[in-house]
Amino acid sequence: MSRAIAALLLATMLFSCNKIFEDAAINDGAIQYSNKSSDSYKLYLEGSYLGSIDGGTSYEKKVSPGEYKVKVIQESGYLGDPIEKTAIMSIGDKEVKVFAFH
Repeated sequence: MSRAIAALLLATMLFSCNKIFEDAAINDGAIQYSNKSSDSYKLYLEGSYLGSIDGGTSYEKKVSPGEYKVKVIQESGYLGDPIEKTAIMSIGDKEVKVFAFH
């Protein structure tokens, strides 16, 4: 009986370890927003606002493998209408892709 309990505990621990690794999303990739201008931009991923980024800086957002719509809208330094750029990015396992704009 004690061997059965020990085997059950061992199986439970092994399952728990596997679940931890699955949740860690070790295959995640990233999208790097790279602002090549001197003006600030608002960042969006799949329509959700991520924040703002200053000119000449970058921001990296971890994502699971898949296809994503990225968008930036100029926040400062424009006359008339702000510059808006949109792209569809396909991210693979452990892949980092750059979305550069200016």
